[in-house]
Amino acid sequence: MTKLQQIVIGACFLLFLVLFFGFGTKSNEQKQLEMSRVQSFETLGVDNLLKDAKESLPSEKIDLIHFFEKEIQDAENDSIKIELLKRLSGEWYGLKEYALSGHYASQIAKIIDQEDAWSIAGTTFAIGIKNYQDQKKKDYCTDKAIQSFENALSVNPNNLQHRVNMALCYTENPPKDNPMQGIVMLLDLNKKHPDNIPVMQQLARLAIKTGQFEKAILRLNKILSLDENNKKAICMLVDAHAGAGNQENARLFEEKCLNYN
Repeated sequence: MTKLQQIVIGACFLLFLVLFFGFGTKSNEQKQLEMSRVQSFETLGVDNLLKDAKESLPSEKIDLIHFFEKEIQDAENDSIKIELLKRLSGEWYGLKEYALSGHYASQIAKIIDQEDAWSIAGTTFAIGIKNYQDQKKKDYCTDKAIQSFENALSVNPNNLQHRVNMALCYTENPPKDNPMQGIVMLLDLNKKHPDNIPVMQQLARLAIKTGQFEKAILRLNKILSLDENNKKAICMLVDAHAGAGNQENARLFEEKCLNYN
């Protein structure tokens, strides 16, 4: 090997090291956001959620929660354990502690590993995303909801609704490093499945929310061309036409909407 070849190889190796260690695929800001999110989940584990929730409960509710926790721990078989987990999940849901309700719903899903069980867990966490004001709880529920819907998809990859639900989690609580992620997911689903009504409904809902009323009207009219009695589309057209300044059409669809109630 000549001296020139050695120099070239050495330079290439040095360049590789610089590229590999000096330039990650993610910016420092993205890494910091991800690290912050991981730390948030670590500090907001189930034990801490339980501790905080129990502090605000009356003694009779705490006793009931402790009773279910002990019975679950001592359950002789999965069938009994599942029934107790359902009761405990329901108790926390009634107390509007959706993160805890979702946690116990996901425990059921882990035991039976069925599509519907994972979907219930994901939906419960998703309700927490909508209702919590605390950002850490919203982030926790978003992460757990996505995991649950992904697990539902692993059981039944053909159920498009799980992908829609995942996208909605991101639209309700957009990632700071990718705020359009949920909308992009819905648009991609719409491109692949142009006649899927739930996808069009969600895109229309987001269009109304962001003041894009004409786009919403187009999507809702397409839904009615596929299903002329679709109640959601009819009622959403009230707000869409009102927002677009079409008061006569808004009144017309308001009458139709009221006839369904």
